[in-house]
Amino acid sequence: MKRAFGLVLTLLVCGAGLVGAQEVEMPLDRYLELYDRAHPEAGPEVAPEVPWTLDEARLEVVIGARSARVVQLLTLTLLDDAWHEAPLPAAGTIVEASLGTLEGRVVSSSGERLVVRGAGRHTVRLESLAGLVEDEEAARPTWRVAVGLPAAAVVAGVVRHGASLAGGETIEEVAVRGGGLERGTDERGGLLVVGTPGATLQLEVLGKAQALSREELPLVFMARSASLVTLDRARTELRCWLEVRVAQGVMEELRVPLPGVSGGLPAMDLVEVKATGLAGWDVEGEDLVVVPLAPIEDRWAVELRLSGGPAGAVASPVLAPRGALRTLAAAAAETSEDALLELAEVGSGRRPDARETGEVPQGFRSAAKRWVVVADPARPPRWAVTFSDSAEVLAAQVDELLVDVRAGGSGRALYQVWLKVRSTGAVRLGLGVPEGFELLRAGRDGLHLAPGERGLGLELPLVATEKPQVIYVAGLIPLELPAGEAMLSIPIPSLSAPVTRVAAQVVLPGGLRCELRDQDRAGTPGEPPGWSRTRKRGDRLAELLSTGPVEEQVSDDLAELPVPRGFQRVTASWSALSATREPLVVHVEADEQKVGWF
Repeated sequence: MKRAFGLVLTLLVCGAGLVGAQEVEMPLDRYLELYDRAHPEAGPEVAPEVPWTLDEARLEVVIGARSARVVQLLTLTLLDDAWHEAPLPAAGTIVEASLGTLEGRVVSSSGERLVVRGAGRHTVRLESLAGLVEDEEAARPTWRVAVGLPAAAVVAGVVRHGASLAGGETIEEVAVRGGGLERGTDERGGLLVVGTPGATLQLEVLGKAQALSREELPLVFMARSASLVTLDRARTELRCWLEVRVAQGVMEELRVPLPGVSGGLPAMDLVEVKATGLAGWDVEGEDLVVVPLAPIEDRWAVELRLSGGPAGAVASPVLAPRGALRTLAAAAAETSEDALLELAEVGSGRRPDARETGEVPQGFRSAAKRWVVVADPARPPRWAVTFSDSAEVLAAQVDELLVDVRAGGSGRALYQVWLKVRSTGAVRLGLGVPEGFELLRAGRDGLHLAPGERGLGLELPLVATEKPQVIYVAGLIPLELPAGEAMLSIPIPSLSAPVTRVAAQVVLPGGLRCELRDQDRAGTPGEPPGWSRTRKRGDRLAELLSTGPVEEQVSDDLAELPVPRGFQRVTASWSALSATREPLVVHVEADEQKVGWF
């Protein structure tokens, strides 16, 4: 009843100071419940789950001559007065420890650790020395040091360094390679670092970069090679020009594998080695070893000459120095006799441009015009020579071959051929025409020509003169245009004499999309050889297809006919050094969908 009385008195006192206060009544059990909740009894004391915490770690690392001095300021909180052990990271050998207001010591057995007591927040200062380890394999003077970081909530610091290391090496840079991130520099030039708690901070100390001499650098060089094989009745001679360009290091000797007996090449003896500043040469096994008077640091050119027995067909050997980073190789062939020389197989060769053969010595460039750039030395070009006692057509050379094909929708196409021929003894030229060819007209130098039949082709009479003569042949061939997508093969006539250059033009009707399959042959043909601009144009096509008598003067300027509106043409031009040629393949696709403008 005392507690109930106290409640009533309290309410009356409080109500005396209020205007219009009201009396509050509640059951006694409710009042007792509220009183017990407002005055709970004290429970038993519970020990903290974590007796201490490492709140922050601030580091200063100073790189010295042989070691790094590491100063750590550790802020930790102890939650009771018991003794506790806190492990320390491997930051070198501790040389000084200041525990501040804590009671305890640093224990080094079984790993560095703090043994301390004293409830509250404290700051501990530790100083240690970590050794620098030199990287003897690095090209630049380099030292490394590892500093263990405490597992604190925040780890940050600064890295400073002196002017030089032991031995007088100048310190140029200090970089973080692991365990933290660089965050710029402070006002004194120190490197600010944020570390990963519990990780190892990897620091790399870099000295002044030292330039290595050329003799200390590994040899790196490129090479150019030009091989010229001469095929005669009594001998086969190989001349080779090699130029090396040293990009790094120095070259004390040049090793070149000599060609073996393969691809029809006879056994050859090394006859001559020429070079500016040549000290000597020797053959070691399969290699020619050429030694200069002084180590080569820039360019050096060497010329070789080998000689062997006769051969009718050989694969051009490509000489490439051993160890070259890249070799640009070119091959050519010639004959000094009255013979027919052909490129029987092109292999991995292609036609060179002026830049690729521009630096070849003049003696090589003037000796042969049929240069081929070889991409793969294992697949060189192959040359064949036919001497006068076995040649059917010897002294005839076709400088230009121009093929003009004009197709329509009737299943046939107009097929025209122009030839610029030189002859010093041959009286006829064989022309292989496509299957189904119907001759319409033939002429030589503007005059009517009556060709004979030769197997599946024509035999064209020639005039024995060194002056170029122009032969023109026109006819019709069967040529069905595809309804969908297809490869249209345009035949290129075969000849009984070698051809220097081939050009072609294909005119197709509209409604088709067409392009060359072999883009290496892409090019624009020139004017038909020997055509006259002074003749009257007239209706050349009607005149050509007429059934009336053939005039004595034959027109050979049908290429002057304009391409009909809506038609399109595909052109090609390439070098061909053999008597047979692959057909020209055009990718044709019906243009069924028209692309409109929005």
